[in-house]
Amino acid sequence: MDKKEIFSRIKGMKDAKSNHKISSADSTGSTKAKYRIRYERDLCIGVAACVMSSPKYWEMDGEGKAILKQGREVSPGIFEIEISEEDYEESFGAAKECPVNCIHIINLETGEEII
Repeated sequence: MDKKEIFSRIKGMKDAKSNHKISSADSTGSTKAKYRIRYERDLCIGVAACVMSSPKYWEMDGEGKAILKQGREVSPGIFEIEISEEDYEESFGAAKECPVNCIHIINLETGEEII
């Protein structure tokens, strides 16, 4: 599958999920965040495996790199967002599928980098 096909597939997924929002737990703190996603954008090679695994948190940009939705840039090229337990499995899948390991999941309680 070439990049054009990947982007076409991603656009279709994005259109289908356009009304899907990140849970209020992430934006209001109503449910305690238990994990942090840390994304090293400079390492991204644009495979889009994260988007396929977790369109709730990932999308592709015009440069062919992933964007961590609602992620905040904590240092140049490093983006983070905190998630609740209910989003862990999907987020773990995105991190595991990344071929260059630029997505990390950190347990906020222990500080352990899970992946």
